[in-house]
Amino acid sequence: PEQAISEDPKRNPKDFERTVVFLCDVQECFRPSIKDFDQVTRSSKILIESAKKFNWPIFATEQVPNKLGRTTEEVLECMKETHGISAVNDQFPIAKSDFGMLRVLLTNNDSSELNTQPNSLCGKESLVKMMYDADEIRVLLVGVEAHVCVYQTVKQIVEHNEKAGQNILKPFVLCDGVQSQRSVDREVALEKMKELGATMTTTEMFLFEEMGGADHENFRDVAKTVRKYK
Repeated sequence: PEQAISEDPKRNPKDFERTVVFLCDVQECFRPSIKDFDQVTRSSKILIESAKKFNWPIFATEQVPNKLGRTTEEVLECMKETHGISAVNDQFPIAKSDFGMLRVLLTNNDSSELNTQPNSLCGKESLVKMMYDADEIRVLLVGVEAHVCVYQTVKQIVEHNEKAGQNILKPFVLCDGVQSQRSVDREVALEKMKELGATMTTTEMFLFEEMGGADHENFRDVAKTVRKYK
């Protein structure tokens, strides 16, 4: 198993919170079999555009893309339009074989060695370094399928926190952007993730709660983005 990341007692006290976006396997192959797949792509695009305003790093994965194909084109195009044409390449989104996202974001390939190299959208952030430098990281999670890769990502987060002895990662499941092929699988997955301690919310609910009011510097841009994808 990968090394747990916990606070280094030799470092100065950490006193700030970060937020990241996890886009879990928003791949075109799932569209035909998931009724509300368009809700997943909507949430993804709203988060991609809003994250740039809030300076939230985005981490995205693809489940065995050599067999299942790449992230849906509209989401890739949104990444390119928002963050530049070079944002998407052979290394991003990140290929994985694990169902959960966390292990591939923390380690080098299949080894247990921690990966401190930047692996976020545009290669600006390393999740490992963020976890060393922040007291708490809120993880905004969208993608498919709810009962497999999304659920197991939350499970990996909880297990990592337990191993580290502190709740560094705080999962927030954006329920409108999390779907499964069968409604019963999604319903059970949402309940189980809630039992694990994840905060259940929606894309718009989180964003507007984050801003708190119309006087927030990002309000106009975020509201425009939300209207754009209604």
